[in-house]
Amino acid sequence: MHDEVIHEELRVFGNSKGKWRIIAELCGYFAVAGLIVPSLRDVSYVEALVITVIMIVAFSGFVLLVSRARVTVTRTEVRARGALRTTVIRRDRIAEAVHVKQLHVMGIPQGYLALLDDAGEPLWRTTTEKWTPQTLKVLTTSGRRRTVLDEAGPAEIVPRWPRLLPWQLAHPMLAFWGTTIGLLAVVGVVLGVTFVVWG
Repeated sequence: MHDEVIHEELRVFGNSKGKWRIIAELCGYFAVAGLIVPSLRDVSYVEALVITVIMIVAFSGFVLLVSRARVTVTRTEVRARGALRTTVIRRDRIAEAVHVKQLHVMGIPQGYLALLDDAGEPLWRTTTEKWTPQTLKVLTTSGRRRTVLDEAGPAEIVPRWPRLLPWQLAHPMLAFWGTTIGLLAVVGVVLGVTFVVWG
């Protein structure tokens, strides 16, 4: 039996820009930078052109890889394809879809959506700027229940859905201080080794 596709859409970029518009903007930025750099540094225009072309190809390749992401919702499944792998979820396993339109983490708002199973474990989760409003609407109706919050922070979300957010979003201050201490430790080790070697 054919599994009817209800909705299918590629990911979008900021402000719903398409991949070709993003690549065109990147080409413009790098072209301008390539013209300016020789006047600021001791670099020839040929060297600046080569560097510009390399940067354009590298960033364009990255955008094209990331833009492969797509969401496909059928009568029985949600398929979320990323740049490198695809997550397939049977719709009868989705107990609840939770969409937070503005998740406030350390003062930075972002949208967030998670599909949860009966135990509250995330089957799939994503930030929402990657998807159009239509895709988000279809995803929030893909399970047995749906919850849409206009805004919330980890303090409101974690007690109700303990595993909805990844650890770094559920505990942003601990994540921040852990990252800071880790970076300071790395810098300390590098400086210590440098002092021993060159001391």
